[in-house]
Amino acid sequence: ALGRRDPLNSAADDQFEIGDTLIFLLSPSPPPPPTTARAASSAELIAAVSDGTVDKIVVALGTYEFGSTMAGCTDFPAALCISRAVTIEAEVEGGVVLDGMDARRVIMVDSGGTADLVGLNITRGYVSGVSSHS
Repeated sequence: ALGRRDPLNSAADDQFEIGDTLIFLLSPSPPPPPTTARAASSAELIAAVSDGTVDKIVVALGTYEFGSTMAGCTDFPAALCISRAVTIEAEVEGGVVLDGMDARRVIMVDSGGTADLVGLNITRGYVSGVSSHS
């Protein structure tokens, strides 16, 4: 017999006896919440993109410049190298500029990576041998 609790009597016996059948209903574990990082400088943005535990990056209002002397991807001179699923979102839509300064590619998404870019302005990226001027 199942141990029963009298809902009207809070002093009811909560003890179960040997032989009682207990049934536990377990709900599935929810997926872990996304890990969000905040970036307020070019260096913080590069670090957040490089951190494999971060799923979403919220970028503070401003212009982020990526000069030619900054470290880049292994095979390509890009400022932000994405090799996994990540969302990069402007804290204020349209209020974030990622500027390659006519010196380098701004974003490189490797095979197997995906990037959701939300509310960003990306400008003056440069790839050797490709002209963006008409």
